[in-house]
Amino acid sequence: MSNDSFVQTGSDTVREADVLFYSYERLPRDQPVPAGLHTVAPDLVVEIKSPSDSWIDLLTKVIEYLKVEVRVVVLIDPVKRTVSIYRADDQQILGTSELLTLNDVSPGFAVPVQQLFS
Repeated sequence: MSNDSFVQTGSDTVREADVLFYSYERLPRDQPVPAGLHTVAPDLVVEIKSPSDSWIDLLTKVIEYLKVEVRVVVLIDPVKRTVSIYRADDQQILGTSELLTLNDVSPGFAVPVQQLFS
């Protein structure tokens, strides 16, 4: 799912994510995708930092996503040309010479970080 996709991160808090990914484990293939706000946390959330985003606001979102059991949060910074990957027990920052892999949520997914900025 992309742009204007929402994640409920608290009883009265909803966050708008740039990209969401749900595995069939979390949203079974044989069930229709629920309309409106999903009560199931996605496996992956991707946020792209815009010039108006503050780091404090973005990191607050990351923490909220992880608290509701989003498996992986990816934060893309087009200005610094970095990709930050957050998991409940790990954080990684990749530069343009590295490879982004997300085997825990999408086995086989790999893309050179540089390609995200082309």
